[in-house]
Amino acid sequence: MASPSTGHADWFEVTNYDTNAVQMRGYRFDDEPGTFDGSFSITNDLNLLPGESVVFVERMDPSAFRQWWGAENLPYQLRIVPFSGFGLSEIRDALTLWNGTASNRLDRIDNLDYAWATTNTTFEFPTNRPAILETNVAVSGKGGTFCAAEGGDIGSPGYTTNPPPRITAIRRLGNESMIRWRAPAGTPCRVEMKDTLAPGPWASIGTFVADCTIMTVTNSAAGRQRFYRLAPGP
Repeated sequence: MASPSTGHADWFEVTNYDTNAVQMRGYRFDDEPGTFDGSFSITNDLNLLPGESVVFVERMDPSAFRQWWGAENLPYQLRIVPFSGFGLSEIRDALTLWNGTASNRLDRIDNLDYAWATTNTTFEFPTNRPAILETNVAVSGKGGTFCAAEGGDIGSPGYTTNPPPRITAIRRLGNESMIRWRAPAGTPCRVEMKDTLAPGPWASIGTFVADCTIMTVTNSAAGRQRFYRLAPGP
């Protein structure tokens, strides 16, 4: 994302699609024109497991990034690494990646470029990407994409596919329970309850269609214990 909402920072994400872990210590990144001078180097151990993603954010503390996107939205233990040395331009820029053994600028793993950045929206660069990258902008509800908790940005930090719907928190407020849950935008879900986990039917609190943010439902528990679950709708 090269054009986030005001007060936030440029960021990019790297995903390991291999079946083996990748040690990224010594890897380097740079924007246009893609040279070693001024590039960002990973100087600590960063072992990227198969299927795992890591986020690099420009001069922004990981806790601030989590607040921006909403900790409930992000994968558990998502690694966020601040970087410096370059920034991503809104118009005509590129991102180049080298591994730790590269000895010249052409010995790169990959180079991704774009003509302009869509405001508040991330680009997606799949491994089988087409030639025209400007069409690959993130769409809410697809590829794990959701809306940030602050600023209305759209992206999928930590995800390459839609995660399953899940309850993110249950809080007791007096005689009411507040259930927070998330699902890909446009997904219908039922929030259900039971006072006991003994065999028997679950009662429906309601059927809802997820939007781009964390969903909230309240339920009167009348001072009793209660169990909740999220089921596919309708």
